[in-house]
Amino acid sequence: QHNSGVEVAARIDRVTDELLTSRDLVIDVSEDRYTTLTTLGREERVVDFAEQGQSAGIAVAAQDDVSAAIEARTISGQPLSSDQEMAVDYIAMSGNRLDALVGPAGAGKSKTVEALADAYERAGIPVMGLAISAGAAEVLREEAGLEWTSTIAKLLWENDVRRGGPQIEFTIPRGAVMVIDEASMVSSEQFDRLVDLADEHQAKIIVVGDYRQLGSVGAGGLFRLLAS
Repeated sequence: QHNSGVEVAARIDRVTDELLTSRDLVIDVSEDRYTTLTTLGREERVVDFAEQGQSAGIAVAAQDDVSAAIEARTISGQPLSSDQEMAVDYIAMSGNRLDALVGPAGAGKSKTVEALADAYERAGIPVMGLAISAGAAEVLREEAGLEWTSTIAKLLWENDVRRGGPQIEFTIPRGAVMVIDEASMVSSEQFDRLVDLADEHQAKIIVVGDYRQLGSVGAGGLFRLLAS
């Protein structure tokens, strides 16, 4: 056990030395922060996607479809709040390549996503629900009523790795809407790859969550940046 611990410590030292001497490393001495040029590049591409995609005419639902989706909630006895209605109305018709739906737990984000999905489906626009874990994807299906949900890792693997292309059910329809739940947990690398797919298929991304909650395992923080 002692030898094993020494070996592990030596390995950590070696990896640390390699990282600190890497040309990819960026150190902000004044803030005592570290990142890499690779991460900065990913973040820049995602932010550019959002900023340059304003009013791009992507996945725009008609006013009648949006109004019908909002009215359907009222008829069912579960009306949206004024804030939720405003979010549905704006996001469904903004035409932005990327929109953010931000709120703490219990704020009614799932109910808002459900109404958004209804509006898009009435307009004939496919909606895909994505989350970090299979459990979260299932919750998205049950609470937001999305028919198609998957983990982000599975969608990326099918479209980026699978030889011969993705299985039919993982093909991203042109002009689709990709709803990313618990977006604070999505790493910068995953965001970058999702943006590439959205760009390729002329799809819209809606990031949903609370950036003050648990962050990603890998380099992250993009959701907070996008929300701001």
